[in-house]
Parts: sequence; C-alpha cells; structure tokens
Amino acid sequence: MHILVTVHRVEGVKHKSGLSRRKPLKIYVKIACGDSGNSWKSKETSSLSPQWKESTFPLNVEDISQSLRFSLWRCVSFFPDSSFGMVSAKIEDLISQSIDMVEGIPLVLKTSKNTKHVTTTLKIWISVKKSDAKDNAEAALGLVQVAVDDSDVKRPGLETADHASAVLNNIASLSKTLGMVVGVIVNKMGDLAELHPYANIAWKACSSLYEVVKKQYLNDESLLSLVKTMDDTFSFAGDLAELPDKIKRLESVITRVLQQIAECAFFIRAYVSRPFAGRILEQLSKDQTRKIQEFTEAFENLREDLSSGTLQHSTFVTCRISDNVSRLLESEYIKSLKPSPMNLATRKTCLAGTRTRILDEITQWIIQPGKKNILWLYGAAGSGKSTIASTIAQYFYRQRRRGAYLFFERSTSDPTAFVRTLAHKLAEFDSNICTAISASIKAEPSIVEESLGDQFEKLITQPLQIASKRLTGPIVVVLDALDECGEESSRTGVLKLLAGELPKLPPIFRFLITSRRERDIDALIISQYRSIDQLELIVGADRVDPDIEAYIWSEMNEIRELNVGCGLGGAWPGQDIVRKLAEASEGLFIWVSTMSKFLREEFSPMIQLDLLLNSNRSIQGLDPLYTAALETSCRWQQEQSVKHFRSVLAVIIFGHEPLRDHTIDRLLGLSEQNSCRFILARLRCLLDYSPGNPVRLLHASFRDYLTDENRGGGKPWSLSSFNPEHFLASCCFRIMSHQLHFNMCKTPSSYHDFNKYLDQQKVNDIVSFELYYASTYWPEHLSAIRVVNDNIVSMLGQFSRKQLLFWLEVLIMLDKLYLAPAACLATATFIKDHDPDLSTLWIDAGEFIDKFHPIFDHFIPHLYLSALPFAPVQSQITKIYSPLFPNTIQVNTEEPTPNYTDETGSISYVGFSLDGNMLISCFENGTIQIRSTDDYVILHEYDNLSHPDGIRVAKPGRDNNVVYCLTGQGALVAWESSSARFTSLHSDRIIAIEIFLTSSGECVVAGCKDGFIRIWSREDSKLETCPLKIRVTDTELRSIAIASNGLVAISELASGVKILDINLYPSPQLVTKSFRSEEASFHILAFSPDDKFLAVVNGFMGVSIWSMESEKEILLSLEDLIDLELYLGRPWGLYITSIDWLKSGHTLVVGFSHGEVSLFDVDAENDIVNALCGVDEKPIQVTASPDGTTFVTGSDQIWIWDSAVLRQTNDVWADDLQMGTATNETHSMQFPSQWPMKSDWKLRSYQEYGRIRDPQFETLFVIPQVQRAGLYWLGVKHIIGPRLTTRLDLSKFVHGERWIECYRGDRDSDLEGTRRIEED
Repeated sequence: MHILVTVHRVEGVKHKSGLSRRKPLKIYVKIACGDSGNSWKSKETSSLSPQWKESTFPLNVEDISQSLRFSLWRCVSFFPDSSFGMVSAKIEDLISQSIDMVEGIPLVLKTSKNTKHVTTTLKIWISVKKSDAKDNAEAALGLVQVAVDDSDVKRPGLETADHASAVLNNIASLSKTLGMVVGVIVNKMGDLAELHPYANIAWKACSSLYEVVKKQYLNDESLLSLVKTMDDTFSFAGDLAELPDKIKRLESVITRVLQQIAECAFFIRAYVSRPFAGRILEQLSKDQTRKIQEFTEAFENLREDLSSGTLQHSTFVTCRISDNVSRLLESEYIKSLKPSPMNLATRKTCLAGTRTRILDEITQWIIQPGKKNILWLYGAAGSGKSTIASTIAQYFYRQRRRGAYLFFERSTSDPTAFVRTLAHKLAEFDSNICTAISASIKAEPSIVEESLGDQFEKLITQPLQIASKRLTGPIVVVLDALDECGEESSRTGVLKLLAGELPKLPPIFRFLITSRRERDIDALIISQYRSIDQLELIVGADRVDPDIEAYIWSEMNEIRELNVGCGLGGAWPGQDIVRKLAEASEGLFIWVSTMSKFLREEFSPMIQLDLLLNSNRSIQGLDPLYTAALETSCRWQQEQSVKHFRSVLAVIIFGHEPLRDHTIDRLLGLSEQNSCRFILARLRCLLDYSPGNPVRLLHASFRDYLTDENRGGGKPWSLSSFNPEHFLASCCFRIMSHQLHFNMCKTPSSYHDFNKYLDQQKVNDIVSFELYYASTYWPEHLSAIRVVNDNIVSMLGQFSRKQLLFWLEVLIMLDKLYLAPAACLATATFIKDHDPDLSTLWIDAGEFIDKFHPIFDHFIPHLYLSALPFAPVQSQITKIYSPLFPNTIQVNTEEPTPNYTDETGSISYVGFSLDGNMLISCFENGTIQIRSTDDYVILHEYDNLSHPDGIRVAKPGRDNNVVYCLTGQGALVAWESSSARFTSLHSDRIIAIEIFLTSSGECVVAGCKDGFIRIWSREDSKLETCPLKIRVTDTELRSIAIASNGLVAISELASGVKILDINLYPSPQLVTKSFRSEEASFHILAFSPDDKFLAVVNGFMGVSIWSMESEKEILLSLEDLIDLELYLGRPWGLYITSIDWLKSGHTLVVGFSHGEVSLFDVDAENDIVNALCGVDEKPIQVTASPDGTTFVTGSDQIWIWDSAVLRQTNDVWADDLQMGTATNETHSMQFPSQWPMKSDWKLRSYQEYGRIRDPQFETLFVIPQVQRAGLYWLGVKHIIGPRLTTRLDLSKFVHGERWIECYRGDRDSDLEGTRRIEED
C-alpha cells in the first residue's frame, strides 16, 4: 500500500543565543516505518521557525496497522548528529486524523535527556493520506526538485558552475519524469506490471546519481551533452493525463529506454565517484569518451524509435566488455573449471505486479552503494524465496548486470563444485573477469583441484580485484537456496567462504543469498552480522495477502482457458472461494502452486476443487494439501501398489540425481506394463514431471512431509520408516550385475587412447544412464545404510569378486575415476565387521588404484595388461582376478641380493679386475665388495676396515692380493690382505684425481690435481713408496686415461688433451700429439680397447671421439646421445657422468646423471640403444669388462649387461620385425625371440613413465615405477642390489587387436549382457 507523509513544521526548538541575536540550529526530520530499517530524511533547515513546504514522502507500507516513527535531529559539525526526541503512531490513526487538516496534526515528541535546546513541549505537525498515481509521482518529483533548488555546491569558475548546474538540472528533470512514469505504472499495475521493475531501477539509479553528482566538481562537457540527451529522450512524457496510454502503446520501446538509462546512470556514477583531483588530471580516457559517444548514439536512436512506435534499433550499450567472452570460454583453462550445470529454464519468476515491496527493497539495496555487499533473504519453506531470487536475477540479466545466478538443489548440488561454477559464470559475464580467471589457471593449472579456500582466492578474489578496475557496478550475483547446497556437514566450507570472503570483494559486486534458517547457516550469518544485511520474508502477517490472491486468480484463469467449453464461467471460481483459498495458503506461494496442479490433475477442475474444499479436514497449510493430493493417487488398500508407489518415491526423493521415467523403470526393474509413468502422471501437482525428462520435486517441503514421522507418519505413503539407502544400493548392484562386463569401452586395440576414438555420445551409447547412476552412487548409498543384512553383504560380495575391474572401466569412461579411492575406503569400512576378507579386498583395491591409475587412466586395456600383472602377489586383487587373465605378462619376483642393504649407501665406483674374473664395488660408507663374475658371490668384503676418509675407487693388483684405492680426500692407499691394513703410497700431501693400472699390472698411474702424473712401479711384489713425478701441465689437471700400449692421456684446466708415453719408464716423455678444443674443457677420458680412439667428455657439449691415427674428431652432442625432449625442459640438469668402451667393436658406453645409458657405434656412427636403465635418477657409472662382453652400471644398485644381446636388439630395430611367439630361454627377461622394444623413461608427464613401445611407438605395456628399479630388462644378466628384482615372461602376452584374448572369464555371460543392453 502506498501513502504520502508530509512534514509541515516544528515547535519548541530553542536556538543558540549570541551577543546581539539568536543563532538558528540546523535541523531535519527522520521518518521510519515499523522495524524494516528503512528511513526517510527531510531536507535540513536553519530557520528560527522551522517549517517545510515540500517535504512530502511517498512511502510503500505492508499494512496501515503498522506504526510510523518520527524523530527530530540537529546537525553537529565533526560529531554524529544528535536527536531531540521521537514519537510514533499507527498509520491508520494518522490517516483518519489528517482528514481536512490542512496544516497537519500535532504530535508531541518524547524528548531525550539533553533538553538544553528544547522548550517545555516539542511538537511536530504532520499529515498522512493514502496516495494515488498523481500524488505519488508529484511527491517523488518534489523531493528531487527541492534537492536541486537547495544544492549550493560551490565550484571554481563561472563556466564550471554553469556546467555543473546544467548537469544537475538535467538529472533532476530526468528523475522527475521517471518518477512520474513510476507513478503511472503503479496506478495502472494490471496493464503495465511488466514495465514496473525497469522503470523502478531507472528511477532509483538516476536518483542515486543525483546525490553523487551534486557533491562533485563536474565540468565535463561531454557528460553534460549525454545527460541532456537522456533527459530529451523522455520529452514525450510531458502530459500526465495522456501518459498511461503512451506508455501502454510504446511499452517495448520504453522498456529498452529505461534499461539504457539505468545502465548509463551506472556509468556516470562510476565516473563521477572518483576523487576530483584525479578526474581533473585524467579528464576522460579514450575508452570513456568512446563509451559516452555510444550512449549518446543509443539515446538518439531510441528517440527515433519512440517517434515511430517500434523498436528498430536493438543495440544495447553496456559499460562492460563482452566481445571476446565466447572465444575465451573455449580456452582449455576455462573448460577445466567443469562447472555444475544450471538449467535456468526451470526457474519461475514472480507474477507481474506481485511482491513489489520486497522486490523494490532488494532493488534499492542493490543499486544504492553501501558498506555491506551481502544481503541474506531468509524465510519459511514455500514463502517464495526462490521465485523472488529468480525474478531479481531476471531483472538484472535483462539489464546486463547479472554476474552470476547459482541455485542449489538438495539431490544434485555438489558443494565442492561451488567455486568452480561461480568462477565459470563470472567468466561468462565479462571479458575482463574471464581473462583474469584464465591467467590464474594458466599460472597454476592444479588450482581447480585444490581446497575450496585456495580455489576462491585464485579463481574469485584475485581475478575480481583485478577486473574491478575496469568494471562499473552494480554487478549482481544471486545464490539461491543455500540450505539445499549439500548437507550440513558437506557445506561447511562453502558457508565459511560466503561469510568470510565475500565481504572482502570489491563493493561493486552485490550478493543476494537466499535460504531457510538452518542451524549452521544461522550461526555463521549471525556471527558475521557486521558484514551481512539481513531481510526476512514474512508470510501470514495478513489474513489475506493481495499478492496470494492475485496469484490464485492467475492460476484459475489458466485453468479456465485450458478447459474452454467445460462450463467454467468467466468469474469461476468466484471471489469468496479465491479468498478462502488465499486464507488456507497461509501466505505460502508453494501452497497455491501445488493446489493449482492438483486441480489440473483430473478431467474436471470443479470436482477436484470440491474434493479439496468439502473434505472433513482443514486445508490450512501444506500438509493437508499434500495429503489430499496423495489420497487420490494410488490404491492404498493394495499392498503391492503401496510397495510400488513407495519405491518410485524413494528413487525421486533419495536419489542423488534427478532421473528420467525410463531410467527409474530400469533401476527398479519395472516392466512397460508396470511403469512408474502411471504413478508420476498422478503426482504432477507434487512433482516436476513430463515424459522423457528428469523428475524433480517441486518443493523441498514435500520431501520433509514424506520423511518426517510427526507429519506423514502412519500414512501408507510415508517414508519415515522406509530404508531407502539399502533399497537404492540393492538397485545399483542389480543394474551393475546385469550390465557390467569385460571391455565395456569396446576398445579395438590396446594401443588406443579411448578419448581419441570414443566421444561423449559414444560413451552415452555404451553406458546407460541407469548404469551411470549405479556406478557413480552405489558407494554413497551403501555407506549410508545403518542396519546391514545378509542380502546386501551377498550382493556386495558378488560385485566385488566378479565385476570390480569392469566398474573401473566405466568410471574411466565417465571421467570419474577420482571417485574410486574414496569409494574403496568407504566400502572397506562398511563391510569390515561383516566380512573381513571382503574388507581386505577393498583396501587392496584402493591401493591398486592409487598406485596404478596413471597407467590405465586413458588406456583402459592396460588395466589388465599392465596394472593387474604387476599388482602384489599377496594382494586380494591378484588372487581373485589374475586367474581370469592368463594371457598377460607373467611377473616373477626374486629376493634382494644377500649382504647388500640400503645401509651401504650409493655406489661410488664399480669395475673389474685386470683379468675380468672379479667385480669390485665401492660404497659411500667405505665398504668394498669383491665378487666373482661367474656367479656374483662375494669373495672378499672389507666393511669393518674402511679408511676414515672413505674409499672412492678400488682396483685390484695383478695377483688380486693388493687393492689400490683412491680415498674421498684424494689420497692413494693400498689394502694388503696379508696384513689386513692400509698403506699410504706417498709421503707428501697430494690430491689425486684418478688412478689406473697398466694392462700388465706392473705400474700404478695417478693423475693429481697439482699438475703431476705420479707412477709407482712394482718389483719383486713390493710397491715402491717413492713414486716417479712428471709435471705435465702448469694448470690444474682434470682427468687421465691409460691405453693398453702405455700411452696416458691427460686433460688440463685449459682446453686440451696431452699424451704421455710411459713405455720409456723410468723416463716417460710427452709426445708431440695433442688434441685441443676452444669450445669446452675436457674432464673425462677413455681409450678404446685397440687404442685407435680416444673419447673425451667436453663439458656440457657432449663427447668428442678422436682418431689416434688421423686425429679426426667425431663430435657427439647430448642430443645425438639422448632425447633432450624427455627431460621436461631441464637440459642443464643433464650431464655425462662416465664413459667406457666395449672390446667387441668400437662401441662407446655413456652414462648420464639421470640414470640413463647410451651405446654409440663409432664405425656406424649411430646409437644402438638409448636409455637402457633410466630408473635411479642418480649419477651413474659405467665400466666395461676387459674382454668387452659385458659392462656394468652402478648407482644405487649394480646392473650387469650382456653387450651382445644389446647389439642384437639394434638389429631387431633395424629389421622392424613384428613380435613373435617363441621364447628365447637364454635371455633372463624371457622376451620372445624377435622382440622390437624400446624403453623411454621420461616422457612429458608422470603418466608416461615406464612405457614400453614398439617400433611404431605404440604402447605395448607399462611398467609401474616400483618395479622399474629391479627389473631385468632385455640384455641384463644380473642385478645386485637391496631391492626385490623382477623377471618378466612375455611368452603368453597378447596386445594390439588381440588384446581381448587376455581374458578367460565368463565371456558368454558378458556377451549376453552386452546383447541385452543393446536390445534395451
């Protein structure tokens, strides 16, 4: 209801006294209505006799039984204003007393304690009357005009003052016109209701703009021109008498004009709100100037449309940027948000002309900037919160001001997707926001999987802070039905974000949140009351709500139109019945909606209405209405019908997603003759149902009614005693038992990534919706069961032992494998006390998925070909499922090497004795082990006699009784087994770099850092203690190597290699031959066994191979030796650690810092095998045996390789042969005889590690990380180390198009299940 309140004058104010005269106080009046918190303020006056000529306020009140509160205030400089006193009175009393009282009625104010400015009695004269359209418009315009007349803003310069005054006058004129339009629309609400919200928004925007502009120094001519153009656009509204007809005739054009005016007002307000000094310096930017021109052109076009009477110019000018949104949304960054779907088509809005008070109040809050940017609208179930929220969302969508609209539904909303969905909606709204969010995801791609708090910071807070600098407000975000966002336990994180983080966002973002008053929501909102405005939606305050009546009449008119010719007269059902129905609704709009659908259910609405009105029970509230609707929907005397009915309702109410009717039939196992459609068709007043579409509850209160024992208990349809979770879990297991089978994805080849040939449509064809539901939600239904019986245990056992892996196939296709670990844990916990073995199976399944999911996440066949074979032998997964898949890799595990533990540390040196019969290894802790090369059994171990500095290199002498060692500090010592002690080989302090024995074992040669070569000669089995010293360089010596012919190669700090001939001992000499390079320093040297080549590691450049005869150089870069793309952009972390030569041919072995080994054939100038054993991620040492048939590599463990087998591997690659079936028993890995394989360890992501590929680079199988370190690769003779070792038998392994032959389960049953699905 609309009223006009006029303030006339005040008596009883005592003014200040001066020496010569009294000084008047500056005072004003405030008016407030009820407890709404809204107030109106009169203009200020400093007259000795305070009175107001034009202080008439148009007020919108709910009921004239409310009270108005008047208070008198005085302005105080530098301190808050103080109140003289206050008085209140009922509106209906004030209206009756104001009749014929031209000067108003006096009210005596109750004064405050401070009475020094008040005489004996303080009175205020006011008058109140009900308003009509003309009064409303004139009052509103009067307030604006008074503000214009009284504005005394002083501005520098006459020209500036003229501009500012002109801007204010034009805004005031436009506001006056808009107020007149609003008044006319309110008076003609029935005909012009659709126009009201846009006129109201435009009027409020211009009114708030006036308040901002009058406080600023505004002198921009372009803005003056724009405001004048806006004002001129409404020049047609001059004659109030003709205005209603004009508005009705030009409704579509005027709607666009109003929307454009509001948007332009927001733009101007954002501009003038900046500090004056900043605007003077900047004036208008190019973007702002362009935008003003666009607005001006838009208003000129709209003036033409008003003249022609048709909307010919459809362009809407907005402040924000949306040109590139569509393109940006296609980026992988925005797609990765994976938002929850929001179907806005199902959301209903308020009937035009209803709920205007609450809508106006929310609109005012949104448009008027305030300190709080969150408004919480709360109320009872069915009070219309969601309808109001969707109406506000629609208003500001059409105004291009809706940033996001999210609504929650109890059965479908996922709290964990809240931030991602909100971010996606905001990205859709504006290019600036979209760009900022994309940048956040690009910088941190994993943010979409992080905690909600981190997601909010990176996807909401930071992008909005950045984008807000280029946006104008208000931008509206609507979050509807927060109480349906999951359960209390699952939405805690969302609530904390809303209450704690939303207030920190830029104030241009205005958040409207609706919900019931739930305990957790209440507690959090109240705790943040300083940051959140609250608004209660009160229902039932009036005996008959006019809005409810209007809604009922609207529904009845639709029913009458649907039943034309059925005897429903134009006045049906009559005012008395409509009023009775309105009373019964108790102010709940959901009651009216449900009642309307109930009347439409049968052929005769009149019979249904009589049934409702003439029953023996009350129809007040929702419960009686639900009861009436359910009583006629089923044969409640038949037990089978009741069971059937409750099953259907259980799926709809307790299901985690809305399901279609045919999906419900399949989930429940219903035939066509017994379909749920017969029940759903009779429940359309309670359910949102149409054949073939998802079935939803119309309102959450129906769920409460069915599940609350105090409301629906005792009724045949009540679900309060029903065990829905047990029932739905059983349905899920039944569906999966019928539809899950091997090779669900129908993968034609094990080489294929199913994403490349299986699009979403094909996935939907393979996975029925009931199977999708069962596979996704059975763990949740199972975990919610409170009382476990034998039936559910049996069904779970059958599923676990026969179809668990097939279930994983479905999750992979649905991109929901992430659900599996939690499902396994929950299932293991659920079944623990009832079947411990089954619980163990699910624990093992969780570990299996966690360990192996990178292998089969995209290559589903490798769930069986690669993951299952490598599962632990003792795992329940292996014991149950491996027998079903015999034609895969057979994995044989061996125990770690005896006397070799992790305590020995990494290997510092590994090599052979001079005769090749012993293998020597040195460890970080100083331990030395000498093993036989026949069986690799330890011959000698020196673990308790370690040198205090540690042993870095150990080389046995000619008779193997003396071991020459290089310590960690660079000292040279000899270990003599006869005396069991170390003997130093020198008396002076030296730092040796490397130590070698000549091929005969007669001399020990050491290269030392001081530039000397030291040589010890052995005579009569005794080692000389005074070595021969030869200076070979004046700089620091870097490395040495010794050839079998007695030549010693020496690299120095300067770039170059010198050659020393020690055959002339005891007078060795440098020879003239030397090798130099200007590009790198040489630091590792090795002669080929026939002394024809010298290999030199030249820093980070690679390897140079020099011919000792022709001095020709072969330069091998790192890229020649290994694929640098395998190192994730870390080429500088890769370097060569060791080199050596195989005796058979000119084959160079190169070890790398990341654990790889490459073989290079100098004669053929090509690599043989790349990355033999990239497993340890540590610097690796390589040493060839004296006879060249084997070589060893060492880091954390020792690998002995058969060089002949590796050369054969190269031949296989060259011939490009296909895989054979025979087994070569000579190879410990037991590969088929013609096996083209290549192992590459560090492709571009973790998921690619360990893939074994064929010559066409197709993935044959994948070796899990845990098995790689101890795996017998092709060419490995033996492994010595602290880990389990693994040998693979591939004799039965099938792959490619034959991969499905790996399965030997119940294939007939699987095929029958497939045929049954296809027939369905």
